[in-house]
Amino acid sequence: MSQLPTWRVRVMKKVEDWVDVQAENARSAELAANFVPGVISVFGKSAIPVDKPVEGDRAAGVNE
Repeated sequence: MSQLPTWRVRVMKKVEDWVDVQAENARSAELAANFVPGVISVFGKSAIPVDKPVEGDRAAGVNE
């Protein structure tokens, strides 16, 4: 059985952060991120493949 791809999902801990989870697709990755210890909430539609850089425009309302 092949290993699931890894996704990077934007979450809120005490401060905004990213976590890596393994899932079949972006939606499943966001659901899985809810169960990572310390995660308070997950930003919807934030999952990206782990090999894609987390650069570019920051979302509105996101502080440095």
